[in-house]
Amino acid sequence: MERVTVTYVPANPPRDPRKRRALLAVALVWGLLLTAGGVWYSFHGRPTAREQTTIAEAGPVVDRALENVVRAAGPAAVPAVFGFDKVSDCDVTPVRGGVAYERVLWLFTPAGGEGDLLDRLAQGLPERYNAQVHAGTPPTFTADAGFFVAVRGAVAVPGLVAIRAGTGCRSLGRQPAADPTTAPGPDPLGVSGEWRVHTLPCGLRTVAVAGPARRPLRSLPRDGAVVATADLYANRTGLAARADAGTVTLTTTTGTCRCRRRSWPWPLGRGRSVVAAQSRAETGVPTATGSAGRALRVRRVASTDPASTSANPTPTPHVNGSPSRATPSATATAGLT
Repeated sequence: MERVTVTYVPANPPRDPRKRRALLAVALVWGLLLTAGGVWYSFHGRPTAREQTTIAEAGPVVDRALENVVRAAGPAAVPAVFGFDKVSDCDVTPVRGGVAYERVLWLFTPAGGEGDLLDRLAQGLPERYNAQVHAGTPPTFTADAGFFVAVRGAVAVPGLVAIRAGTGCRSLGRQPAADPTTAPGPDPLGVSGEWRVHTLPCGLRTVAVAGPARRPLRSLPRDGAVVATADLYANRTGLAARADAGTVTLTTTTGTCRCRRRSWPWPLGRGRSVVAAQSRAETGVPTATGSAGRALRVRRVASTDPASTSANPTPTPHVNGSPSRATPSATATAGLT
């Protein structure tokens, strides 16, 4: 009988230790790169979605947007700024709650001049805002202030344009401080309520009160008034008032947001307005023309949101309300809706 020799061949031949070390080195380097990239982005990267930001981070952007609006409006409009207040609760994700904040700026202008004011805003804001005036009755206004902050404007009533800078839904982050109470300001109407002071970093300061008034708006002097109707009043000293449903919102604004750059190539004198004009036939773009006769391009587009042409923009700001409330109180929103 012949001898049979059986040779055993291992199913898995021994691995080359050099390849194993190479793979471990590649994995280690990749992990280090990912860690370093994450650390760098946490300090230098920009968020790519609103959900990655907080209300506290958006607050300064809202303030800068309203400062730029005041500069673009020029001295022909009388401003009044209100607080940075919570307007609603919301869901950032299905498992993470959030809030939405906004700040409102009132711009008083002669009745009938609201469209010209919106054109000035579209022309005077920085180019990166992509500010547009939307055709309608009345016209509306939109702009993008960056950092996912939207700026919208509408004619609240003839003679008053309400500008809102909103954060949209975000995580709260640090709780914004409520605007403080203050001593009563000038009160020729005898309005009963709590006075609060609202400021912008540029130096604009508004003291405001909302409540029933002992005297009607028609008792205010008409001389030097920018607008004076039965329900709306503003003069060049910064005193302004609006009556709505038996409640009067009275404001006094001082200071100014000085222009950091020239928003238009002509000086706006006292009471001087910008007149909207049609552009040259070959461009088909509306323009604004000032006293110096120079044509300026104004971005005017057809409205794509029929609801945006409402004369009563909502939601509206708190004047005396707590920023923790999801719904503004009747006193806080009197005259704002």
